[in-house]
Amino acid sequence: FDSRGQMTRYTDCSGRSTGYDHDEDGNLTRVTDAEGKVVRISYNRLGLPETVNSPGKQQDRYTWNALGLMSSHRRITGSVESWRYTPRGLLAAHTDEEKRETRWQYTPEGRVAALTNGNGAQYRFSHDADGRLVREVRPDGLSRTFILDDSGYLTAIQTTGTQGGVRRETQQRDALGRLLRTENEHGQRTFSYNRLDQITAVTLTPTEAGQQQHRMQADTVRFEYDRSGWLTAEHAGNGSICYQRDALGNPTDITLPDGQHLTHLYYGSGHLLQTALDGLTVSEYERDSLHRQIMRTQGQLATYSGYDDDGLLSWQRSLASGSAPVLPGQRPARQGCVTSRDYYWNNHGEVGTIDDGLRGSVVYSYDRSGYLTGRSGQMYDHDRYYYDKAGNLLDNEGQGAVMSNRLPGCGRDRYGYNEWGELTTRRDQQLEWNAQGQLTRVISGNTETHYGYDALGRRTRKATYGRHTGHTARSRTDFVWEGFRLLQENVQQQG
Repeated sequence: FDSRGQMTRYTDCSGRSTGYDHDEDGNLTRVTDAEGKVVRISYNRLGLPETVNSPGKQQDRYTWNALGLMSSHRRITGSVESWRYTPRGLLAAHTDEEKRETRWQYTPEGRVAALTNGNGAQYRFSHDADGRLVREVRPDGLSRTFILDDSGYLTAIQTTGTQGGVRRETQQRDALGRLLRTENEHGQRTFSYNRLDQITAVTLTPTEAGQQQHRMQADTVRFEYDRSGWLTAEHAGNGSICYQRDALGNPTDITLPDGQHLTHLYYGSGHLLQTALDGLTVSEYERDSLHRQIMRTQGQLATYSGYDDDGLLSWQRSLASGSAPVLPGQRPARQGCVTSRDYYWNNHGEVGTIDDGLRGSVVYSYDRSGYLTGRSGQMYDHDRYYYDKAGNLLDNEGQGAVMSNRLPGCGRDRYGYNEWGELTTRRDQQLEWNAQGQLTRVISGNTETHYGYDALGRRTRKATYGRHTGHTARSRTDFVWEGFRLLQENVQQQG
C-alpha cells in the first residue's frame, strides 16, 4: 500500500503480482497484470472515468451529466449508446447503438410506473402506499398481482392469463421471514432450516391434479452440513452425494450415488489442477500467470489454448499423446493436430471468425449493438438475422414488430403459446407445462417424452415412450445434480 492506504500491488497465491497506480487525486489510472499487460484509465475534473484503454484493441469513452450520471458510452468503432434522466436523476431513456430506445415513466413518488420498449409496447407497474410493487402488466396482456402481508413479505402471486385464466401461488413464512411453504394447483413445497438458517430439507407433495395431469411424484431433498457450515451431503431421489473439502471449502472428493469417487486437486486459492474418477485421471490442467487454462488433457488428447492481449481466446490445438511437447504460449502448427481452431475478434470484443481445421471457417456479423446479424461458412448457408426495435428476432427484414414479445416463429418453425406465455407448439411438437412453469411432456410424431423434477425444481428424470406401443418406456434417463450443476446422467435403453 502507499502512504494514502491505497493498494499498489497484489501478489497472489503463486507469487504473481498485479500493480496499481493512482493519480494525485487517488483515482486508479493504471493496472498492470502479471504478464505486464496494462489497462489505462483517465478521468475528468470530477473524478469520473473518461477513457479506458485495454492492452489490445478495446477503448471505451464515457461522458457524464452535471449530476455525475453517465450520459454516453462510445466504443473505439465510433458506436455510441446514451442515457437520459429526469430532473430528479431517474433514468428516463436508454438509446442503444442502433437507436433502439427504452423509456421509463415514474409516479410522483419516483416509482417506476411504466417501461416502454423500442416497439412502443409497455410494461406497467403498480405500487401500494408503502411503495411496494403489487401489480405488473406485460405487453402480451398477462398480469401478475403480488399480495404482501403487513411486514412486507410476499404471501401470494396471482397470475391472470391472456384468456382470463387464473393461477395462484401462496407462500407461508415464519416469524423470521423464512419461506416455509409454497402451494399452487399442481403441488406443495415445504422448507426446513437448522439453527444457522441453512436449509436442511425441501419436500414436494404433488396435488391430485399434478399427479394425473403431469405425472408429478412426491420428493424430498435433504442437506447436511459440518460445523463450519459447509455442505457435506445431499440426499435426493436419485441417491446421495457426499463431499469432502479442503480448508478453503473446495470439494476435494465427491462420492456419487453409485459409490464412485470424483476427486479434485487444487492449487492456491482454488484453481483446479486435476480431476479423477476412482483414481483414474480424467483431466489435468496447466494455467498461465493469470490462472487461465492453457492446457487440458482428456484421455489421449491434450488441448492447448492461447489468448490475445484483451484476454480473449485466440487459438486452440488438440494433440494426441506422444506428440512433441508444447512450450507455454507456443501455438503448435495445424499439421499433426487432431483438432485446431483459431478465433478472430472484432473491435467490440465479438467473435468475427472461427477457423476450424475440420469444419472450415465460420464468419459472424453483428449490428452496432452486438446483435448477431449474419452467419456464413463452409458447412452453413448464408444465414441472416433481423430484429425489431425491442430486439425480437424476425423472419425477414419486412416483418412487423412483435408487440407481444411472443415470437410467432423463426425460419420454418411456427410457434404457439398458451395464455401463460409458455411455448405449446413448434413444428410437429406439442409441449405441456405444469403450474410451476416446468416442461412435463413433449409429443413429437409417434414419440412421447415425459419429464420429472425434484423438490428443488431440477430435472431428475426423462422417459421416452412410443405413443402406440403401450406404456413401456423406450429409454429412461436419470439426472444427478451437484447443487444446481448437472453432474451425472444414467441412461437405460429398453429392448
